[in-house]
Amino acid sequence: MTDAASRKARADAWWSALGEEECWEVWGKMQRLPWQAVAAWLRKEKGLEVSRSGVYRFGAWIRPQAAARRLELAVLARREAEGLAKAAGAKKDVAEAFMAMGAEVALRSGDAGDASAWIKMAASLLDAARKDAELKLREEAQRTAAGQLALAREKFEAAERREAAAKGALADTALSDEAKVARMKEIFG
Repeated sequence: MTDAASRKARADAWWSALGEEECWEVWGKMQRLPWQAVAAWLRKEKGLEVSRSGVYRFGAWIRPQAAARRLELAVLARREAEGLAKAAGAKKDVAEAFMAMGAEVALRSGDAGDASAWIKMAASLLDAARKDAELKLREEAQRTAAGQLALAREKFEAAERREAAAKGALADTALSDEAKVARMKEIFG
């Protein structure tokens, strides 16, 4: 976290006893519920008696940290999407679109879960693109291997033809030894 986001609570503040994740949980409740519901939830779940002004003081304390956290989540979402895009070999414009979506969701909602859902969607799309690219590479490798096999087959058949010609020249009794040597040089080069 940044310096602004790691600001310590006063020792006498009711939220000083809460951990970082618990503070973010309370902030999440404050985003969706009226102060009375937040105070009731704190009383029930955390055993804390909090007044209206206490809830609002907490909001004033955590608000700058929430803005910094949203920015950090946007940066992390962008980096994660960028890493996934590079790993998948996606086109630059597609990767930038995924990064922008993840960053926008993280900034808008401030919820890492929302940004994570977009990143997972981007990852699955990038994974499909990566698999398509791998399939194309395999097909190209198979075509290359087939071409190499055909070339090897041609070389083998040519070698068999030279061998048959050499056997025929050696078996020909009408040829002299010098003629056989000349014929072998002609056959094998």
